[in-house]
Amino acid sequence: MPRLGAGSACYHRRPRFPPLPDWFPVKRILPLALLAVLVLPGLFGLFAAEHAPRVLAASLGGQGAVPLGHAELERGWFTSNVEQRFRLEDSGLARLLALATGTGAARELIVSATVRHGPLPGLIPALARADTVYRVVDEHGAVLDAPAASRSRVTLTGRVITDIRLDPVVNRCRPDRGCLDSGGGHLRVEQAARGTPWSLSGTLEPLSLSGADGRLTLDALTIRADARAGAGGPRSGQGMISAGPVTVSAPDGRAVTLEFIEVASTLDVAEGRLSQTLRFDAPRIVANDGETAGLRLVLGIRDLDAATIYRLGRELADSPADARPARAARLLTGAWDELAVHGPTLVIEELKLENGADTASGSMQLGLPPATERSGRGLFGTLYQDLDGRLDLALSEGIIRDLSESDPDQGHRMAALISLGYLELREGVYRMQAEYAGRELTVNGRRLSLPALPAP
Repeated sequence: MPRLGAGSACYHRRPRFPPLPDWFPVKRILPLALLAVLVLPGLFGLFAAEHAPRVLAASLGGQGAVPLGHAELERGWFTSNVEQRFRLEDSGLARLLALATGTGAARELIVSATVRHGPLPGLIPALARADTVYRVVDEHGAVLDAPAASRSRVTLTGRVITDIRLDPVVNRCRPDRGCLDSGGGHLRVEQAARGTPWSLSGTLEPLSLSGADGRLTLDALTIRADARAGAGGPRSGQGMISAGPVTVSAPDGRAVTLEFIEVASTLDVAEGRLSQTLRFDAPRIVANDGETAGLRLVLGIRDLDAATIYRLGRELADSPADARPARAARLLTGAWDELAVHGPTLVIEELKLENGADTASGSMQLGLPPATERSGRGLFGTLYQDLDGRLDLALSEGIIRDLSESDPDQGHRMAALISLGYLELREGVYRMQAEYAGRELTVNGRRLSLPALPAP
Protein backbone atom coordinates (compact mmCIF):
# COMPACT_ATOMS: atom_id res chain seq x y z
CA MET A 1 0.00 0.00 0.00
CA PRO A 2 1.50 3.38 -0.96
CA ARG A 3 2.34 5.71 1.90
CA LEU A 4 0.87 9.15 1.89
CA GLY A 5 3.68 11.57 2.29
CA ALA A 6 3.75 15.25 3.04
CA GLY A 7 3.62 16.05 -0.64
CA SER A 8 0.77 13.78 -1.41
CA ALA A 9 -2.09 15.43 -3.29
CA CYS A 10 -4.61 13.49 -1.20
CA TYR A 11 -3.26 15.02 2.00
CA HIS A 12 -3.89 18.60 0.79
CA ARG A 13 -7.33 17.96 -0.63
CA ARG A 14 -10.10 19.60 1.44
CA PRO A 15 -13.82 18.87 1.24
CA ARG A 16 -15.68 21.33 -0.92
CA PHE A 17 -19.35 22.22 -0.46
CA PRO A 18 -21.48 23.21 -3.38
CA PRO A 19 -22.12 26.93 -3.58
CA LEU A 20 -25.45 28.18 -2.20
CA PRO A 21 -28.00 28.79 -4.91
CA ASP A 22 -28.76 32.36 -5.87
CA TRP A 23 -32.29 32.12 -4.54
CA PHE A 24 -31.14 31.21 -0.98
CA PRO A 25 -32.05 34.40 1.01
CA VAL A 26 -29.04 34.59 3.36
CA LYS A 27 -29.00 38.34 3.32
CA ARG A 28 -32.68 38.41 4.22
CA ILE A 29 -32.71 35.71 6.95
CA LEU A 30 -29.85 37.06 9.01
CA PRO A 31 -31.35 40.53 9.54
CA LEU A 32 -34.75 39.01 10.32
CA ALA A 33 -33.26 36.59 12.84
CA LEU A 34 -31.32 39.37 14.50
CA LEU A 35 -34.46 41.50 14.58
CA ALA A 36 -36.42 38.62 16.15
CA VAL A 37 -33.81 38.12 18.85
CA LEU A 38 -33.79 41.81 19.73
CA VAL A 39 -37.45 42.71 19.29
CA LEU A 40 -39.54 39.65 20.21
CA PRO A 41 -38.72 39.61 23.95
CA GLY A 42 -39.94 43.18 24.28
CA LEU A 43 -43.09 42.49 22.26
CA PHE A 44 -43.81 39.38 24.29
CA GLY A 45 -43.25 41.43 27.44
CA LEU A 46 -45.98 43.86 26.36
CA PHE A 47 -48.46 40.99 26.15
CA ALA A 48 -47.34 39.27 29.35
CA ALA A 49 -47.43 42.49 31.34
CA GLU A 50 -51.10 42.95 30.47
CA HIS A 51 -52.04 39.28 30.67
CA ALA A 52 -50.45 38.20 33.97
CA PRO A 53 -52.15 40.74 36.31
CA ARG A 54 -55.54 40.00 34.75
CA VAL A 55 -55.19 36.25 35.34
CA LEU A 56 -53.90 36.84 38.87
CA ALA A 57 -56.76 39.17 39.80
CA ALA A 58 -59.31 36.71 38.40
CA SER A 59 -57.86 33.77 40.35
CA LEU A 60 -57.73 35.64 43.67
CA GLY A 61 -61.00 37.53 43.27
CA GLY A 62 -63.12 34.60 44.38
CA GLN A 63 -61.01 34.15 47.52
CA GLY A 64 -61.81 37.51 49.11
CA ALA A 65 -58.90 39.47 47.59
CA VAL A 66 -59.81 42.82 45.99
CA PRO A 67 -57.23 44.56 43.72
CA LEU A 68 -56.02 47.92 45.04
CA GLY A 69 -55.61 49.96 41.88
CA HIS A 70 -53.65 48.83 38.85
CA ALA A 71 -50.57 46.64 38.95
CA GLU A 72 -47.26 48.50 39.16
CA LEU A 73 -45.07 47.61 36.21
CA GLU A 74 -41.37 48.20 35.57
CA ARG A 75 -41.03 47.08 31.96
CA GLY A 76 -37.66 45.97 30.65
CA TRP A 77 -36.67 44.49 27.32
CA PHE A 78 -35.82 41.01 28.56
CA THR A 79 -37.07 41.23 32.17
CA SER A 80 -39.95 43.12 33.81
CA ASN A 81 -41.13 43.46 37.40
CA VAL A 82 -44.82 43.42 38.28
CA GLU A 83 -46.29 44.14 41.70
CA GLN A 84 -49.98 43.95 42.58
CA ARG A 85 -51.59 44.71 45.92
CA PHE A 86 -54.87 43.19 47.12
CA ARG A 87 -57.08 44.13 50.04
CA LEU A 88 -57.99 41.01 51.99
CA GLU A 89 -61.56 40.69 53.17
CA ASP A 90 -62.43 38.51 56.15
CA SER A 91 -62.25 35.22 54.29
CA GLY A 92 -60.63 31.82 54.46
CA LEU A 93 -57.64 33.11 52.48
CA ALA A 94 -57.10 36.00 54.91
CA ARG A 95 -57.34 33.75 57.96
CA LEU A 96 -54.97 31.20 56.44
CA LEU A 97 -52.40 33.88 55.56
CA ALA A 98 -52.64 35.35 59.06
CA LEU A 99 -52.08 31.95 60.62
CA ALA A 100 -49.23 31.08 58.25
CA THR A 101 -47.40 34.34 59.05
CA GLY A 102 -48.21 34.31 62.76
CA THR A 103 -49.92 37.68 62.83
CA GLY A 104 -53.22 38.82 64.29
CA ALA A 105 -54.84 39.77 60.99
CA ALA A 106 -53.86 39.86 57.31
CA ARG A 107 -55.07 43.14 55.77
CA GLU A 108 -53.31 43.12 52.39
CA LEU A 109 -51.55 40.70 50.08
CA ILE A 110 -48.60 41.89 47.98
CA VAL A 111 -47.74 39.77 44.95
CA SER A 112 -44.35 40.57 43.37
CA ALA A 113 -43.24 38.85 40.17
CA THR A 114 -40.08 38.96 38.08
CA VAL A 115 -41.07 38.23 34.48
CA ARG A 116 -38.60 36.99 31.87
CA HIS A 117 -39.91 37.53 28.34
CA GLY A 118 -40.02 35.04 25.46
CA PRO A 119 -39.88 33.53 23.01
CA LEU A 120 -37.39 31.24 24.80
CA PRO A 121 -37.30 32.30 28.47
CA GLY A 122 -35.51 29.53 30.27
CA LEU A 123 -34.99 27.69 26.94
CA ILE A 124 -38.67 26.63 26.83
CA PRO A 125 -40.93 28.13 24.15
CA ALA A 126 -43.21 30.61 25.94
CA LEU A 127 -44.37 34.18 25.98
CA ALA A 128 -42.93 34.64 29.45
CA ARG A 129 -41.85 32.99 32.69
CA ALA A 130 -42.40 34.54 36.10
CA ASP A 131 -41.05 33.90 39.59
CA THR A 132 -43.41 35.23 42.25
CA VAL A 133 -43.15 35.88 45.98
CA TYR A 134 -45.97 36.75 48.36
CA ARG A 135 -46.02 39.12 51.31
CA VAL A 136 -48.69 40.01 53.84
CA VAL A 137 -49.41 43.38 55.45
CA ASP A 138 -50.74 42.90 58.98
CA GLU A 139 -53.04 45.11 61.05
CA HIS A 140 -50.09 47.23 62.21
CA GLY A 141 -48.74 47.85 58.70
CA ALA A 142 -45.82 45.44 59.05
CA VAL A 143 -44.88 43.52 55.90
CA LEU A 144 -44.30 39.79 56.45
CA ASP A 145 -43.07 37.12 54.04
CA ALA A 146 -45.66 34.43 53.35
CA PRO A 147 -44.30 30.85 53.34
CA ALA A 148 -45.07 30.35 49.65
CA ALA A 149 -43.67 31.07 46.21
CA SER A 150 -44.69 30.22 42.67
CA ARG A 151 -43.28 29.88 39.17
CA SER A 152 -45.51 30.55 36.16
CA ARG A 153 -45.18 30.08 32.44
CA VAL A 154 -47.33 31.79 29.80
CA THR A 155 -47.31 29.52 26.75
CA LEU A 156 -47.39 30.71 23.16
CA THR A 157 -51.17 30.13 23.12
CA GLY A 158 -51.73 32.26 26.24
CA ARG A 159 -52.17 29.34 28.62
CA VAL A 160 -50.79 30.00 32.11
CA ILE A 161 -49.22 27.14 34.09
CA THR A 162 -48.39 27.98 37.69
CA ASP A 163 -46.57 25.76 40.18
CA ILE A 164 -47.07 26.91 43.77
CA ARG A 165 -44.64 25.81 46.47
CA LEU A 166 -45.87 25.91 50.06
CA ASP A 167 -42.96 25.99 52.49
CA PRO A 168 -43.01 24.05 55.78
CA VAL A 169 -44.30 25.98 58.80
CA VAL A 170 -43.12 24.89 62.25
CA ASN A 171 -45.38 25.76 65.19
CA ARG A 172 -46.33 29.20 63.91
CA CYS A 173 -48.98 30.69 66.19
CA ARG A 174 -51.48 33.47 65.65
CA PRO A 175 -52.19 35.47 68.82
CA ASP A 176 -55.23 34.00 70.58
CA ARG A 177 -56.18 32.10 67.43
CA GLY A 178 -54.15 28.89 67.52
CA CYS A 179 -51.05 27.39 65.94
CA LEU A 180 -50.13 25.83 62.61
CA ASP A 181 -47.62 23.07 61.87
CA SER A 182 -47.30 22.09 58.23
CA GLY A 183 -44.95 20.04 56.09
CA GLY A 184 -45.68 22.27 53.09
CA GLY A 185 -47.02 21.11 49.77
CA HIS A 186 -47.25 21.70 46.05
CA LEU A 187 -50.10 22.88 43.83
CA ARG A 188 -50.34 23.29 40.06
CA VAL A 189 -52.87 25.59 38.42
CA GLU A 190 -53.36 25.52 34.65
CA GLN A 191 -55.50 28.29 33.18
CA ALA A 192 -56.26 29.01 29.55
CA ALA A 193 -56.26 32.48 28.04
CA ARG A 194 -58.92 34.73 29.59
CA GLY A 195 -59.40 32.29 32.44
CA THR A 196 -61.28 29.45 30.74
CA PRO A 197 -60.87 26.56 31.31
CA TRP A 198 -58.70 25.86 34.35
CA SER A 199 -57.52 22.93 36.45
CA LEU A 200 -55.99 22.50 39.90
CA SER A 201 -54.05 19.59 41.34
CA GLY A 202 -51.68 19.08 44.20
CA THR A 203 -50.91 17.66 47.61
CA LEU A 204 -50.42 18.99 51.10
CA GLU A 205 -48.01 17.29 53.46
CA PRO A 206 -48.95 16.46 57.09
CA LEU A 207 -50.33 19.45 58.95
CA SER A 208 -51.79 20.30 62.32
CA LEU A 209 -54.09 23.10 63.50
CA SER A 210 -54.48 23.63 67.23
CA GLY A 211 -56.28 26.13 69.41
CA ALA A 212 -58.40 26.57 72.49
CA ASP A 213 -61.17 24.39 71.01
CA GLY A 214 -58.90 21.44 70.28
CA ARG A 215 -56.58 20.11 67.62
CA LEU A 216 -56.94 18.85 64.05
CA THR A 217 -54.24 16.80 62.34
CA LEU A 218 -54.05 15.07 58.98
CA ASP A 219 -51.35 12.97 57.37
CA ALA A 220 -51.81 14.12 53.78
CA LEU A 221 -54.34 15.78 51.53
CA THR A 222 -54.84 15.51 47.77
CA ILE A 223 -56.73 18.03 45.64
CA ARG A 224 -57.98 17.68 42.08
CA ALA A 225 -60.35 20.08 40.33
CA ASP A 226 -61.16 21.39 36.89
CA ALA A 227 -63.72 23.71 35.36
CA ARG A 228 -64.78 25.26 32.11
CA ALA A 229 -65.72 28.85 32.82
CA GLY A 230 -67.87 31.35 30.96
CA ALA A 231 -68.45 35.08 31.16
CA GLY A 232 -71.10 34.70 33.85
CA GLY A 233 -69.50 31.93 35.92
CA PRO A 234 -68.34 28.31 35.73
CA ARG A 235 -69.96 26.29 32.98
CA SER A 236 -69.17 22.88 34.40
CA GLY A 237 -66.52 21.16 36.42
CA GLN A 238 -65.66 18.78 39.17
CA GLY A 239 -63.45 18.69 42.21
CA MET A 240 -62.30 16.20 44.80
CA ILE A 241 -60.43 16.40 48.10
CA SER A 242 -59.22 13.25 49.81
CA ALA A 243 -57.31 12.96 53.06
CA GLY A 244 -56.51 10.53 55.78
CA PRO A 245 -56.22 9.81 58.48
CA VAL A 246 -57.75 12.94 60.02
CA THR A 247 -57.88 13.25 63.82
CA VAL A 248 -59.95 15.77 65.76
CA SER A 249 -59.11 16.11 69.46
CA ALA A 250 -61.04 18.01 72.14
CA PRO A 251 -59.41 19.74 75.13
CA ASP A 252 -60.94 17.16 77.49
CA GLY A 253 -59.04 14.33 75.79
CA ARG A 254 -61.77 12.97 73.55
CA ALA A 255 -60.57 12.21 70.03
CA VAL A 256 -62.09 10.95 66.80
CA THR A 257 -60.11 9.71 63.81
CA LEU A 258 -61.47 9.55 60.28
CA GLU A 259 -59.27 6.91 58.75
CA PHE A 260 -60.11 8.19 55.27
CA ILE A 261 -62.27 11.03 54.00
CA GLU A 262 -63.25 12.04 50.47
CA VAL A 263 -65.34 15.02 49.40
CA ALA A 264 -66.30 15.35 45.74
CA SER A 265 -68.42 17.90 43.89
CA THR A 266 -69.71 18.03 40.32
CA LEU A 267 -71.16 21.13 38.67
CA ASP A 268 -73.04 21.11 35.35
CA VAL A 269 -74.51 24.07 33.49
CA ALA A 270 -76.48 23.61 30.30
CA GLU A 271 -79.21 25.67 28.64
CA GLY A 272 -79.17 28.17 31.49
CA ARG A 273 -79.76 25.54 34.18
CA LEU A 274 -77.31 24.79 36.97
CA SER A 275 -77.09 21.43 38.75
CA GLN A 276 -74.65 20.34 41.43
CA THR A 277 -73.94 17.11 43.28
CA LEU A 278 -71.93 16.80 46.51
CA ARG A 279 -70.61 13.51 47.87
CA PHE A 280 -69.08 13.02 51.33
CA ASP A 281 -67.50 9.69 52.34
CA ALA A 282 -65.97 8.77 55.70
CA PRO A 283 -66.30 4.97 55.73
CA ARG A 284 -64.57 4.38 59.07
CA ILE A 285 -64.58 6.77 62.03
CA VAL A 286 -62.90 5.58 65.24
CA ALA A 287 -63.19 7.23 68.66
CA ASN A 288 -60.46 6.84 71.25
CA ASP A 289 -62.91 4.97 73.51
CA GLY A 290 -63.14 2.23 70.86
CA GLU A 291 -66.49 3.14 69.29
CA THR A 292 -66.65 3.05 65.49
CA ALA A 293 -68.90 4.71 62.95
CA GLY A 294 -69.15 5.53 59.25
CA LEU A 295 -70.93 8.18 57.18
CA ARG A 296 -71.85 8.57 53.54
CA LEU A 297 -73.92 11.44 52.12
CA VAL A 298 -74.78 12.17 48.49
CA LEU A 299 -76.99 15.17 47.81
CA GLY A 300 -77.77 17.31 44.81
CA ILE A 301 -79.69 20.29 43.52
CA ARG A 302 -81.02 20.26 39.97
CA ASP A 303 -82.24 22.87 37.48
CA LEU A 304 -81.60 26.15 39.29
CA ASP A 305 -81.51 29.19 37.03
CA ALA A 306 -77.79 29.75 36.34
CA ALA A 307 -77.96 33.48 35.59
CA THR A 308 -79.77 34.15 38.88
CA ILE A 309 -77.24 32.07 40.84
CA TYR A 310 -74.34 34.07 39.37
CA ARG A 311 -76.08 37.38 40.05
CA LEU A 312 -76.77 36.48 43.67
CA GLY A 313 -73.19 35.33 44.07
CA ARG A 314 -71.84 38.66 42.83
CA GLU A 315 -74.17 40.58 45.14
CA LEU A 316 -73.22 38.41 48.08
CA ALA A 317 -69.50 38.87 47.41
CA ASP A 318 -69.89 42.60 48.07
CA SER A 319 -71.20 41.97 51.61
CA PRO A 320 -68.99 41.81 54.73
CA ALA A 321 -68.28 38.22 55.75
CA ASP A 322 -70.19 38.41 59.04
CA ALA A 323 -73.30 39.79 57.27
CA ARG A 324 -73.37 37.20 54.47
CA PRO A 325 -75.55 34.50 56.10
CA ALA A 326 -78.39 36.93 56.82
CA ARG A 327 -78.08 38.62 53.43
CA ALA A 328 -77.94 35.27 51.64
CA ALA A 329 -81.29 34.34 53.21
CA ARG A 330 -82.80 37.65 52.09
CA LEU A 331 -81.42 37.35 48.57
CA LEU A 332 -82.64 33.78 48.15
CA THR A 333 -86.09 34.62 49.49
CA GLY A 334 -86.40 37.72 47.30
CA ALA A 335 -85.21 36.02 44.11
CA TRP A 336 -86.63 32.55 44.64
CA ASP A 337 -89.16 32.85 41.78
CA GLU A 338 -86.38 33.64 39.28
CA LEU A 339 -84.16 31.00 40.85
CA ALA A 340 -86.82 28.30 40.54
CA VAL A 341 -88.17 29.26 37.12
CA HIS A 342 -87.17 25.91 35.55
CA GLY A 343 -88.64 23.76 38.34
CA PRO A 344 -85.72 22.76 40.61
CA THR A 345 -85.29 19.54 42.56
CA LEU A 346 -83.44 18.90 45.82
CA VAL A 347 -82.29 15.31 46.21
CA ILE A 348 -80.61 13.38 49.00
CA GLU A 349 -79.61 10.39 46.93
CA GLU A 350 -78.11 8.53 49.84
CA LEU A 351 -77.68 9.07 53.55
CA LYS A 352 -76.07 6.28 55.53
CA LEU A 353 -74.81 6.41 59.10
CA GLU A 354 -73.27 3.43 60.87
CA ASN A 355 -72.67 3.52 64.62
CA GLY A 356 -71.15 0.19 65.46
CA ALA A 357 -73.84 -2.38 64.68
CA ASP A 358 -76.58 0.26 64.50
CA THR A 359 -77.50 2.01 61.26
CA ALA A 360 -79.58 4.86 59.91
CA SER A 361 -80.26 5.34 56.22
CA GLY A 362 -82.51 7.43 54.07
CA SER A 363 -83.21 9.26 50.84
CA MET A 364 -85.34 12.26 49.92
CA GLN A 365 -86.53 14.18 46.87
CA LEU A 366 -88.28 17.57 46.85
CA GLY A 367 -89.31 19.24 43.61
CA LEU A 368 -91.33 22.08 42.11
CA PRO A 369 -92.89 22.29 38.65
CA PRO A 370 -91.70 25.01 36.22
CA ALA A 371 -92.98 28.54 36.85
CA THR A 372 -95.67 28.26 34.15
CA GLU A 373 -97.27 25.37 36.06
CA ARG A 374 -97.18 26.86 39.56
CA SER A 375 -99.81 28.75 41.53
CA GLY A 376 -97.74 31.92 41.94
CA ARG A 377 -98.68 32.50 45.59
CA GLY A 378 -95.27 33.55 46.90
CA LEU A 379 -92.51 31.36 48.29
CA PHE A 380 -94.33 29.62 51.14
CA GLY A 381 -97.64 29.49 49.34
CA THR A 382 -96.07 27.83 46.32
CA LEU A 383 -94.21 25.31 48.48
CA TYR A 384 -97.49 24.52 50.25
CA GLN A 385 -99.52 24.20 47.05
CA ASP A 386 -97.09 22.80 44.48
CA LEU A 387 -94.28 20.95 46.27
CA ASP A 388 -93.84 17.31 45.39
CA GLY A 389 -91.75 15.23 47.80
CA ARG A 390 -90.80 11.75 48.92
CA LEU A 391 -88.90 10.54 51.98
CA ASP A 392 -87.62 7.07 52.91
CA LEU A 393 -86.07 6.64 56.35
CA ALA A 394 -84.85 3.54 58.21
CA LEU A 395 -83.56 3.63 61.82
CA SER A 396 -82.33 0.64 63.76
CA GLU A 397 -83.59 0.07 67.30
CA GLY A 398 -80.20 1.08 68.68
CA ILE A 399 -80.33 4.45 66.90
CA ILE A 400 -83.81 5.13 68.31
CA ARG A 401 -82.57 4.23 71.78
CA ASP A 402 -79.46 6.44 71.51
CA LEU A 403 -81.48 9.43 70.30
CA SER A 404 -84.01 9.02 73.10
CA GLU A 405 -81.40 8.63 75.83
CA SER A 406 -79.32 11.61 74.70
CA ASP A 407 -82.28 14.04 74.78
CA PRO A 408 -85.49 13.38 76.80
CA ASP A 409 -87.54 15.76 74.61
CA GLN A 410 -86.31 13.94 71.52
CA GLY A 411 -87.28 10.68 73.20
CA HIS A 412 -90.86 11.91 73.74
CA ARG A 413 -91.10 12.91 70.07
CA MET A 414 -89.81 9.51 68.95
CA ALA A 415 -92.33 7.76 71.19
CA ALA A 416 -95.16 9.86 69.71
CA LEU A 417 -94.13 9.06 66.13
CA ILE A 418 -94.03 5.35 66.96
CA SER A 419 -97.41 5.38 68.72
CA LEU A 420 -99.06 7.20 65.77
CA GLY A 421 -97.60 4.73 63.28
CA TYR A 422 -95.34 7.24 61.56
CA LEU A 423 -92.37 5.09 62.54
CA GLU A 424 -93.22 1.42 62.02
CA LEU A 425 -91.09 -1.43 63.36
CA ARG A 426 -90.58 -3.95 60.58
CA GLU A 427 -87.94 -6.69 60.77
CA GLY A 428 -86.11 -4.94 63.60
CA VAL A 429 -85.95 -1.55 61.82
CA TYR A 430 -88.15 1.51 62.29
CA ARG A 431 -89.24 2.78 58.89
CA MET A 432 -90.92 5.91 57.58
CA GLN A 433 -92.14 6.31 53.99
CA ALA A 434 -93.71 9.69 53.34
CA GLU A 435 -95.07 11.44 50.24
CA TYR A 436 -96.31 15.01 49.81
CA ALA A 437 -98.24 16.34 46.83
CA GLY A 438 -100.69 19.23 46.60
CA ARG A 439 -101.43 19.75 50.32
CA GLU A 440 -101.77 16.01 50.86
CA LEU A 441 -99.29 14.20 53.10
CA THR A 442 -99.12 10.41 53.32
CA VAL A 443 -96.96 8.69 55.94
CA ASN A 444 -96.69 4.89 55.94
CA GLY A 445 -99.99 4.74 54.05
CA ARG A 446 -101.81 7.08 56.45
CA ARG A 447 -103.24 10.08 54.60
CA LEU A 448 -103.19 13.49 56.25
CA SER A 449 -105.05 16.26 54.41
CA LEU A 450 -103.78 19.74 55.17
CA PRO A 451 -105.98 22.88 55.18
CA ALA A 452 -106.02 25.11 52.12
CA LEU A 453 -104.35 28.51 52.24
CA PRO A 454 -106.65 31.54 52.40
CA ALA A 455 -107.25 33.32 49.13
CA PRO A 456 -104.57 35.96 48.35
